Amino acid sequence: GFISITKSTARAGVPAIVIVRWKVLKPETYHFLDLLKMGMMYLDVLLNEDDNFTVNGLYIINDMRGFSLGFVKQLTPALCKKTIMVVQNAYPYRLKGLYFLYAPAVYEVFLNMFTPFFGEKLKSRFKVFREDATEQLYEYIPRGVFPEEYGGEAGPISKLN
Repeated sequence: GFISITKSTARAGVPAIVIVRWKVLKPETYHFLDLLKMGMMYLDVLLNEDDNFTVNGLYIINDMRGFSLGFVKQLTPALCKKTIMVVQNAYPYRLKGLYFLYAPAVYEVFLNMFTPFFGEKLKSRFKVFREDATEQLYEYIPRGVFPEEYGGEAGPISKLN
């Protein structure tokens, strides 16, 4: 699927990792708003089924490989602002980090346009990693809890979900 969630919250103190893989999605087939709703449903399930989730928090990782500009065309300033407000204010979780991996320079500029809407806490936890800088991710997330597909040591995504 396009969203993978590690079950690492079973161990006390270890945040969940939500990985959004954009390369499997086509804007002709999926509208950004529908994908956003689906992501919120995943968070609802985590809140209802995992008692450690609210305490341990989560990292949201966006794998930008294959991200289409067709999704950018679907965004409006109002939708972007509402999305940011939901992510940082509406859910009772601890967002440990909002990271974008394999981001081409043009996407980095685009993503940074939204930081004025961020609260101070989210600004400090928002990072964009260019295609040649993804190893820096391990300064923020321990390699031991990250999936193999992203250079981690926690096993394949298929076993972590």
